[in-house]
This record gives sequence, structure tokens and C-alpha cells, in this order.
Amino acid sequence: MIKRQIALSVDSALTRNRAVRLVQAANLFQSRLMIEQGSRLISAKSMLGLLSLNMERQESVTLCADGPDEQEAVECLASLLVE
Repeated sequence: MIKRQIALSVDSALTRNRAVRLVQAANLFQSRLMIEQGSRLISAKSMLGLLSLNMERQESVTLCADGPDEQEAVECLASLLVE
């Protein structure tokens, strides 16, 4: 299992369009992908879950991945969150 702390970019919060790209990317991987925000833990493969987090600019979240392609998945999702 890999965990990585990520801060959203300064320029934008997690908009609906960014969430769509994140979910589409997450679904390309076999690994179980989760995003942790405070005490909440949601699937990165769930659009509704991502939007329910209501992530703002510069907010920190933790990406969690567990599976055969966990390293690649974390790198991909991290790059989408900080762009």
C-alpha cells in the first residue's frame, strides 16, 4: 500500500471537470484508489464521492493505493491534482 500527501494547486479547487478527469484516470488502474480528507475516505473511482469532498485550493489530501499498479496510479492521480 502506498500513501502520498498532496496539496491541490494554488490556482483552482477540484472542479467538476477536474473530478471527471480524475475519475476517468483512476478507472484505468486495477489498484484500489482512495482519497483521504480528514476523517473521510472515499474511492477515487467515484465521481459522487470526489465531489462530496468539496476540496478547495491548497487543501491537503492523502492518496492511498493498493494493488499491482499502485505506484503508477498514485503518480498519475497526483499529477492531476496538482496541475
